[in-house]
Amino acid sequence: MKKKITLKWSEEKMQTKLLFGDDVLELHLPQFCKKRCDNYALITDSNLKSIHGEKLLELLNHQDVKTHLITIPAGEESKSREMKAQIEDEMFSHGLGRTSGVIAMGGGVVTDIAGFVASTYCRGIPFISVPTTLLSMVDAAVGGKTGINLPGAKNFIGSIYQPEAICIETTLLRTLSDAQMRSGVAEVIKYGLVWDKNLLDLMKKNHNKWLKRDLEFLTEIILQSILAKKAVTEKDPKEKGLRRILNYGHTVGHAFESLENYQIAHGDAVAIGLYIESELSERLGHLTQGEVAEIKEVLKLYDFPLKISSHITAENLLETMKRDKKATADEIRCVLLEKIGTPLLCDNLYCKTIDQTTLLNLLNQMLQELK
Repeated sequence: MKKKITLKWSEEKMQTKLLFGDDVLELHLPQFCKKRCDNYALITDSNLKSIHGEKLLELLNHQDVKTHLITIPAGEESKSREMKAQIEDEMFSHGLGRTSGVIAMGGGVVTDIAGFVASTYCRGIPFISVPTTLLSMVDAAVGGKTGINLPGAKNFIGSIYQPEAICIETTLLRTLSDAQMRSGVAEVIKYGLVWDKNLLDLMKKNHNKWLKRDLEFLTEIILQSILAKKAVTEKDPKEKGLRRILNYGHTVGHAFESLENYQIAHGDAVAIGLYIESELSERLGHLTQGEVAEIKEVLKLYDFPLKISSHITAENLLETMKRDKKATADEIRCVLLEKIGTPLLCDNLYCKTIDQTTLLNLLNQMLQELK
C-alpha cells in the first residue's frame, strides 16, 4: 500500500510531502533529497544507530546523497539546550551550511530536537522526517511542532517548523517493543476522542488485530490518525485555536512525565491524562458517566496500567500543571470534551480555565484510585 499526501500550511505558503508505504526509504527518499540540498545531517539516537541509521546512511551515500550521521543518546534527556548545541557544533564541523538539510530518523525525541535544530541552523534549513515509532508516525512527525525541555517543563522551548517531507515506512513497526507500540496508540485513541469517533470504534472492534501486529490494520490507524492531524493542523498551524484540541490529555500527562523525571512512558502518562481530563469533562457537566466509562474501557483494553507513583500528590501535580504552555497568569487551562469525538468550544478557544479548587478535589480523588 503506497500513498502520497500533501499537507498544506496556508500561513507559511508551503507544503509537506507525505510518502507512506513499505519501501519509501529505498525508492523515494534518495530522489527527494537529491533535488533539495547539497548534503545532509542524518540525526538518529544511540538505539537506532545500528538498527536503522547506518543502513540509511549507506543507502543515501550509495545513491550520491552526501550524508553525515549524528547520533544522540536515546531518551527524553536528550531534548535539552546542551544537546541542541552539540548537534549544531557537529554539523558545523562537517561543513554543513545554508544549502544543507537535516534528516531526522527516530521517534518523538529525535524528531523534536532535530526539527528544532533545522529551524534555527543558518536561520532555517530544509528538514525531512523519517519516523520509526508508531508515536512519531501518528504525532511527532506531523504538524511541525519542534522543541526541547526545561527542567520541570516539557517542550517549553521550540518552534513550529514544517518538514518538507515525511517518509513513513510501515515495516519499521516490526522492530518495536510492546511498550513503544503502546505509547503510539495513546495518541491514536486521543484522535478518536477529540476528532473522529469512528477511529475509536475501529480501535475497539479490532483489538485482536492489534495484538497480532496486523500490518494492514496498523497502516489503517496510522493513515486515519495522520488525516485527523492533517485536518486540524492545516486549519490552525500556529495553535491559535483549534489545534489546541491535540493537547487533550497532555496537560495532566506532561505533568506526570515531569514529576516522574521522564521515567514513565509517554503513552502511559498520556493515557492517565486522557482519563483524568475525561473525568474533569464529566464533572464540569459535559461528558456522561457512560462516556467516561467507555474511555477507561478502551484504555484498559490497550493495556495502559493507569497507575502512578506514591510520591505524586494532587498538590505537586497542580503546581506542575501551572507551568503548562497553555497556562496563563497562573491559571490552569485544559482541553475538555463535549462528547466523544467533539471537543468543547469555550469563548472561541478550545481550552477552558479550570477552577483550581475543583481541580484539586478531582486530583485528590483520582490519585487515590490510580495508586
